[in-house]
Amino acid sequence: MKTFGKSSSEKRPGPLQSIRKVMAGTINKKAEQGAAYLKKKTAHYSPRTWKMLLAAFILVGSAICIYIIVTAIYGTVNQSFNF
Repeated sequence: MKTFGKSSSEKRPGPLQSIRKVMAGTINKKAEQGAAYLKKKTAHYSPRTWKMLLAAFILVGSAICIYIIVTAIYGTVNQSFNF
């Protein structure tokens, strides 16, 4: 007696599964194209450049997080930073 219906091997592929496969293939293809493009554009970057980009990314991300935290605590940034 089966309590959970058909197993995955017994399911018939329907049109929805075909659409999912096409969409997944398209998304993967575009992701690979984007990765190849970025790899080609950044191939000449030195380790120093990568460190500078990483530092900039961390600083910007930290600033955004601090902004969100201050806004959540005090309401608006204008009220908390009066110059």
